[in-house]
Amino acid sequence: MIIKNYDKPKLQEMNQFLEFISDLKEENPDLVVDESFVYTELKRYGLGLKDTDEKGFPITCKEFFNKWMDYYKDSQSMKVLERAERPQFCFFEHGEPRLFDYIKLYIPIDKEHLLEGTKQLFDYIESLEVEHFSKVAWTTRSDNVTVRLYPKDYDKALQIIDYVNKNEYIKAGLHGTNPFVPTQKGIGIIAENGFSYNLTLAGHIANYMHSKEYAEMKANPSKEYYSTDYKTKYGPYLGSFNKWVNQNCERDTFKSVFKTALGEFHEPIFTEEQQRAVFVDALKATYVKYGARQVASALHMLFDKGSFLYFSNGESSIQYRRRLAGIGNDNIRKYMVEYLSSFENVNGSIKDYDDLIDEFCKRFFADDLAFRVDEICEVTLMKYDAKQLESAINYFVAKDDYGKFSRFYGEDQSMNCRREIIRMGKQNFIFGMERSLAAKGVDIRNIPYSELVPTYVGELDKSIYARYGDTPKVSKM
Repeated sequence: MIIKNYDKPKLQEMNQFLEFISDLKEENPDLVVDESFVYTELKRYGLGLKDTDEKGFPITCKEFFNKWMDYYKDSQSMKVLERAERPQFCFFEHGEPRLFDYIKLYIPIDKEHLLEGTKQLFDYIESLEVEHFSKVAWTTRSDNVTVRLYPKDYDKALQIIDYVNKNEYIKAGLHGTNPFVPTQKGIGIIAENGFSYNLTLAGHIANYMHSKEYAEMKANPSKEYYSTDYKTKYGPYLGSFNKWVNQNCERDTFKSVFKTALGEFHEPIFTEEQQRAVFVDALKATYVKYGARQVASALHMLFDKGSFLYFSNGESSIQYRRRLAGIGNDNIRKYMVEYLSSFENVNGSIKDYDDLIDEFCKRFFADDLAFRVDEICEVTLMKYDAKQLESAINYFVAKDDYGKFSRFYGEDQSMNCRREIIRMGKQNFIFGMERSLAAKGVDIRNIPYSELVPTYVGELDKSIYARYGDTPKVSKM
């Protein structure tokens, strides 16, 4: 996903926060500086005196939960509820929450404006008729109001940000997120990939406080640190923490968000050619690792829920899911339609996304499907005979049962035919037979379906006979 127009990085505030944690650690030798401790301080960041008690701790807002639930009790689209397993939040949900990628907005509102501000915010969000899975914390904190949307609704996220900035009541109660969160017009915004950025950040800061990078910085506090392009000078704490992140974190979603907060990293805006190449590479990686059925499932999940989680992510340095999110659903659909337009009379048969995905997967992997079907069927044909193969195919097509196929193939017998058939699926298997016949010069348009299997088996038998010359291993028909 491309998130543009971030606010100016809060580099000085980041350095001061890290210095604050360091001072607490140095002044209190018995203090346990771990993920939980740092996370608590991140949540308390930016709270004013009226949002903390006499000891500086956040104050409760739990009394608002029943008022919000009562206010929205007649809503036909949004559920407002508490959950016993997570009593620290009041949940606002339009749709059924699932574990997918989300756009996450942090909208921290002080207690004085929280009761009415939350009503105004979710009244507006509901007017957008958008699925969202949001929550409000039971205490004051720097991320107390969190809105999560599917990536396909990025434009709605921008509308929410604009609304908050134009709503004078809510705006009067806004206070800052922690400085490590990228913001747009003062609202925290990140593309979440199934993890908690702030909790992960807390764990990394805690580990940094016990690292050699931290010790080196404390031993030489005058050392200068710069951004990767040497255009920005960092404070010593932020600079050494950034060094720790570079050496200890893969280029994963956390690192992308953190680098964006620093102003060092932004998602590339691909050209159309580059976008298409990323999409094709992601398809192939998913196909090789999981098979054609998984590719179809991944595309269905993409178009139904805006999630890329069913695609293979590739190596840690590739991150296909994050890069696909940067392309967007509409462009991916356009590429699929453009690809199918090169085949005669295909687009006219497409009426919905199911048709689009089915036709695309068959055509895109056609040559490989033909090869894999032949490879699987040759094993049964060569071990038994053509009659057994025809019976195995008919049994699979009629009953989804692959038990009559020979199980293993390959020189070391490590390849499992039946597993490959499952990965392929029935429709792709049939299409693979059709493509195989077409590649052998057979006009499949004139073959009734009842003759498809015997025709395919006969042609495969001939090709094996031709391959082995005068001493065929098969052909007992």
